Amino acid sequence: MLIFKDTKFIKSPFDSEAELEQVIVDNYEYLFGPTSFYLPKAKIKTADGVGTIPDGFAIDIGQRKWYLVEAELMHHSVWNLEPYRSTSDKANIGISTGNH
Repeated sequence: MLIFKDTKFIKSPFDSEAELEQVIVDNYEYLFGPTSFYLPKAKIKTADGVGTIPDGFAIDIGQRKWYLVEAELMHHSVWNLEPYRSTSDKANIGISTGNH
């Protein structure tokens, strides 16, 4: 529990990943910074065509950083994330940040 002045915040689980994703969309400025914006799901691919669809992208203009967003509930098996992680790591190789 978190208490701030007269308000109590009680930990409560999300009912679904869709609910968690919506909380991220609704609060991206708090999560990624006041100079950020959020882009919804979009397919990213490597040069050889391997692709994945993350839940979104957050871009912080002020900090010159970007984030690949994947909302996952904790009750998944650890192996549920491996195919996504491998594919997104490969896709990241093919993304240019324009810094070189």
